[in-house]
Order: sequence, then C-alpha cells, then structure tokens
Amino acid sequence: MRRYALEEVYELLDAIDREDDEEIIGELGDVLLQVLLHSQIGEDNGYFSVDDVISRLTEKMIHRHPHVFNPEEAHKTWDELKQEEKGEEVAPLLLDDVITAAPALQVAFELQRKAGKVSFDWDNVDDMWLKWEEEKREFLEAVAANDKVEIEKEFGDMLFVLVNIGRFYQLYPEVALRGTNEKFIRRFNHVEQEVKKAGKDFTQFNLAALDVFWDQAKKGEDA
Repeated sequence: MRRYALEEVYELLDAIDREDDEEIIGELGDVLLQVLLHSQIGEDNGYFSVDDVISRLTEKMIHRHPHVFNPEEAHKTWDELKQEEKGEEVAPLLLDDVITAAPALQVAFELQRKAGKVSFDWDNVDDMWLKWEEEKREFLEAVAANDKVEIEKEFGDMLFVLVNIGRFYQLYPEVALRGTNEKFIRRFNHVEQEVKKAGKDFTQFNLAALDVFWDQAKKGEDA
C-alpha cells in the first residue's frame, strides 16, 4: 500500500507540472482514494477511522493558523506550533523530524534548511562553490584510486553541496531535476524519431551524429 500511495502522489505532481487540470482532478481523486483506503484498513483492524483522520487534521489546522483562529498566539512560529502538538514526544534534536524515507534530494534540502535556521550554513554562495570544488577533488581522487566505496560517498557529497547551492538561489532540487528529466525525455524522443526516420537503429550512428539530432531538438525548444 505504501508503494501505491507514493505512486499516486508522483502522478499528481506530474499532472501539476503539465498544468493539466483534468488530470489534476483525476489524480487528486486517486490520492483521496488512498486516504480512504488506508483509513478503512485502520478501521477494519481497530486502530483508527477516517473520522479520526479528519478530526486530527481539523485540530492541526486550527492550531497552526492562530492568526485565523487564535490571534493571541499569532506570534508563534510554525515549528513552535508543531512542537506543541507533539508535546512530550518532541525529539530533542533538530533534525529528528525530517522524513528520511522521502526522495534523497528532498531530504538533503530539508536537512540543510533546518540546519540553516540555526545559522549552520555558509554566509555566501562563493564559499559553497569552494566546498563543491573540494568535494569534486576528493571524488576524482577516489576515482583515481578506483575505490568504489569512496567514489559513491564523494559523489553523494557533491550532490549534497549542489542542493545547498540551489537552496541559496531559492531552488527546490526535486522540482529542478524533474524539469531536467522532462527536458531530456523530449530531446531524446526527437533523437529516436530522427533515427527511425533514417530507417536505421542507434548502433549505426556515432555520438557526434546523434548530437546533431539533439541540437535540433534543443533549437526547436528555443524557437
């Protein structure tokens, strides 16, 4: 069930990115169905019902929007309000409430955002780029040593720093990479179509020839 819930959310995000209102309606319905299914499973097993889910949501929204429901507490931050909801269950460590089961880029963004709130961050982007150069150098050293474990670690370090650089420019890494993935699909589809038009297959083209088709697709987007 977890896998299906995640798939439905991603399909909703895809519809939003494509600004397809009809698909958004359908995918929102699919997400709602997942809520109802999980709630029904909870009720069947005697744990909770959909009424409990709705009641908890209502309480949470009232508590987290004091400027609407309780002006006397409007000065409190969102994080402070979340901690009050958890009461004694609140973990003493700042990063404990980051959902690490989420996509890795999203987790990296949230970790650095949280740390940045307590000034554990660079003051300017130039320092971030210097850090990236350091990580790149360590990655290449691992490559030269053919150390597979270190190669993977250093590659992860480079990605982590790039996420922070994007955060400096108020870029959300998951959204940015989704856009690049979609762009790659469009351009590669054009390359494949041109290969088929030529009545050949990919093995009959070298990379330079395929790059010509790629550049055609790129210019078509800019036109």
